[in-house]
Amino acid sequence: MLNTKLIPINQYINTIPSAMDRKKILSIAMGIYAGRKSHLPSNEVDSVNAYYEDSVKASVFELIYGFNEQIVIDTLLTAEIAKGYYKIRYSTLYPELASGVQRLRGVGLNYCGFFDLLNKVNIYVSKENYDYINNNGNHIEKLLSLFVEFDKS
Repeated sequence: MLNTKLIPINQYINTIPSAMDRKKILSIAMGIYAGRKSHLPSNEVDSVNAYYEDSVKASVFELIYGFNEQIVIDTLLTAEIAKGYYKIRYSTLYPELASGVQRLRGVGLNYCGFFDLLNKVNIYVSKENYDYINNNGNHIEKLLSLFVEFDKS
């Protein structure tokens, strides 16, 4: 049975004509939300990947799977986006450690705009997902605001 607090999210998502787009937009929005909601370490860590796996991933998956029980999403895509956005937040807070990753990945990944490059989005979000997010930004922003409202209640 659908949680009545999810009705505004369900109503909004049903305004998107394509069922495939509905699922992908919802999955990406939930991934961004989960990545933003996750706690960051209070100090730099040796490996953001290890920290994420050990300290963050379980709570992210709990959120993702809990939501998926109510409204079906692509959990793999959602988890990928959540991890990417978590790393974006981490690299913004602790740019020193994250800058080595950018050097390792090399040049040629500059498909992002100036501010996204500053936040290293090109490292943590694939070009395909980045383009999809940009093309569906209005839907994703609306869903993010609905997730916040849902979380408050």
